Amino acid sequence: VNSSVGLSVGSDASNSTSYGLEVCDSGSQTRFLVDGLGSQRFYGSDNSETARFTDGKLGIGETSPDAPLHITSNTPIVVFDESDASQEYRIGSFGGTFALYDSTDSAYRIAVDGNGKVIIGDTASHTDDFLQIETPASGGGHGIQLRRNDSNTDQQVGRILFGNNTDTDLAQIAVKTDGANDNAAIFFSTQPDGGSLTERMRIN
Repeated sequence: VNSSVGLSVGSDASNSTSYGLEVCDSGSQTRFLVDGLGSQRFYGSDNSETARFTDGKLGIGETSPDAPLHITSNTPIVVFDESDASQEYRIGSFGGTFALYDSTDSAYRIAVDGNGKVIIGDTASHTDDFLQIETPASGGGHGIQLRRNDSNTDQQVGRILFGNNTDTDLAQIAVKTDGANDNAAIFFSTQPDGGSLTERMRIN
């Protein structure tokens, strides 16, 4: 034993079945051990392995973690409980859908399903579109706002572009302030063959 440490336990074999250190409870049930490869294992009350730290990676419910944090379970989630704001959020996989869940208000805030669809305010997709926004039954329908963080009088506020693999700017819907910071115009533009985006219609 090295005099600079309080306890040093060695293992002669470098494999996962030899143990350098094992901690048991009064019933001789393993609670913690370090194997011959240096992996640290933690065990629950039923003597099943609950977590393993190996090669700088922590596996929870996972004996072969392949990321800094690897969680394997029927519902793998991480909880963020903000004590000073009495607010709790959960992020993880819920029934095959990756989601941010507001535990305090019992509401899914945003989700991505197995088809890559982004769903806001729900977990189930009701459309073939890749973005779905679920508005509440009362209080008015909500939508999407594009907001520029200044008070300009002649600048573009936001735009939506339409394109494909050949050209990213086939068509555009854009909004700009029009002479005053509380006055706007909306522009509809398309691109002709071999040309560039050209304004086709404007609503002041």
